[in-house]
This record gives sequence, C-alpha cells and structure tokens, in this order.
Amino acid sequence: MKCYSEGDLRSYLDRELPPGAIAAIAAHISGCRPCAASLSTLSARAQYVSSLLGELGELGELSGAGASACQPALRWLPAAALAAALALLFILLPKPHHPAPAPPIPIAAVAPATQPVRLAAVAPATQRARARKRALPRKPKPQYFLALDNEPFEVGVVRRVAFGPDELPADVVFSPDGRPRAIRLVSDSQN
Repeated sequence: MKCYSEGDLRSYLDRELPPGAIAAIAAHISGCRPCAASLSTLSARAQYVSSLLGELGELGELSGAGASACQPALRWLPAAALAAALALLFILLPKPHHPAPAPPIPIAAVAPATQPVRLAAVAPATQRARARKRALPRKPKPQYFLALDNEPFEVGVVRRVAFGPDELPADVVFSPDGRPRAIRLVSDSQN
C-alpha cells in the first residue's frame, strides 16, 4: 500500500482534489496510521495559521478599514525618522582636522662635516693580550654541480666547454652513455 505525500494530504485538507481522488485518500487514511498521523499534524497547523489570520483581521477592523492598509508604513516611521536624523547629524558635524605632514628636508640642506671625526686612541695598558690562534689549514672550497636530470649516476667524465656567443666557460659531467648529467659555471680565476 502506497502512502501519500505531504502535498497530497494538504490538497486533501484544502479540498483541491477531484472527488475521486478525495474518496481514494479518505479510504487510504482509514487504514493507514502514518498517513492519519500526518493528516492530523497538518490539520493542527492549518487551524493554528487560520487563528493567526483571524487575529490579524480583527486588528484591521478595530483601527478602521482605511487605517489597516497604512498600518505597516506607520510602524516603520519612527525608525526611518531616526535614521534620517543620524544621517543629517553625520553630514553637519565638523570633521576632525588633521594637520598636513611637514615637508621632507632636502638632502642638499644638510651641512657637510667640515672636519673629520677622530676616534680616541685606546691606551695600550687597557688592551687585553689576546692569545694567538694557530692558523688552521684552509679547506678547499667545494665545487658544486647543478644536476641536469633526476637520475643518479656514479661515474662520469668532466669536460670543459664554452657556452653562447660570449663563450662562458663551464664544466659538464658526461655519463658513460654520453649524456650530459651535471654542469657548473667556471670563473676565469679557476682556469
């Protein structure tokens, strides 16, 4: 047995369906508890809305037929007046005065120093005797290559080449299969 949707049950309550459909829904409701519960809930909501609409109609009758049409506009009149007064006050109030920033001093206006600044000599008695550090042998600077691909390799041949019209010297590492794998630029002092 197929239950009816909420829209069908609302149409049944409002008597908007053809007489055959109304009879079919009435027969279904008599045997289906979920549809009967939904119908009673919808009926209670409809009665509540009708009572609210009835109270709204009574308010219109108390104030007169012509006043009920103007009632919503009069309700917002104090708020609109307050907003207009605040806007007018904002426009008419004086704005705070911010002084203009001072112009920057041109560099040429600064007088150059006429005499060199001399530092006071430190007396030899106040200087500490520093222990001389032994000179350590200099480490050779590492020579870094830039990899041309992401494949690792273990053996290669370094060959010096010249690039471009300026013939910039560079070292290129070639793998055993002849492909260039890494490069570094060489300055003239490293020749």
